[in-house]
Amino acid sequence: MIPEGFATVYAFLGLVAPGLLFEMRRERRRPSLEQSSFREASRVALMSLVFTTASILILMVVALVVPGALPDLAAWVGDGDGYAREHFWRIVAGVTAEVVIACLLALGADRYLGRGDTAAHPIGHGDLWNSLFSADLSRDQVAWVKVELSSGAQYWGYVDYFTIGKPPSEREMVLKGPRMQSRDAGAITPAEEEYWAYVVVKYADVRLLKVRYEPRAKASAPPL
Repeated sequence: MIPEGFATVYAFLGLVAPGLLFEMRRERRRPSLEQSSFREASRVALMSLVFTTASILILMVVALVVPGALPDLAAWVGDGDGYAREHFWRIVAGVTAEVVIACLLALGADRYLGRGDTAAHPIGHGDLWNSLFSADLSRDQVAWVKVELSSGAQYWGYVDYFTIGKPPSEREMVLKGPRMQSRDAGAITPAEEEYWAYVVVKYADVRLLKVRYEPRAKASAPPL
């Protein structure tokens, strides 16, 4: 029963993996729609069925050209465990080939459908703050930000620390110097912070956020 069960798992992956891969690639280009779990699962299953069927047709052509290279489906169904035990590796190779071809077809379809997209960057599903302040930085850079709060106050400094994984109302980021500047609401000129080393900014208070990447030691703070 082990060989047959193993092949069954592979067959299940062959039915799910292509559609899931296609949906993941599609969501990088377009935001996912708010749909029920049933509709999402049905869409994945439908796309998997399309790519799996196309993959099987390709393998049928291969079987005609190279007899014996792939499992004999009729013999497998008729003999069951006996055929599976005797041709275990042929079954593994055949099902693996089907999964790989189906996934390649899914990638090809995504590439074809996305050829007219004008978006320069994929849509991210991760944390925006992590992307801006950490993931996109090189090793010797820091994220310098200009922050304007709802009160009208402004700050310029580099992001030394930030919190993620919390609701937006509870998130914070810490700005640090050197040459950190601030401008109170209603003030005309900015002032360089000489005494205070850190400024804590709450996410909920941010009205405007500008970001640029510069070396930590060489970055210069422009006037606010």
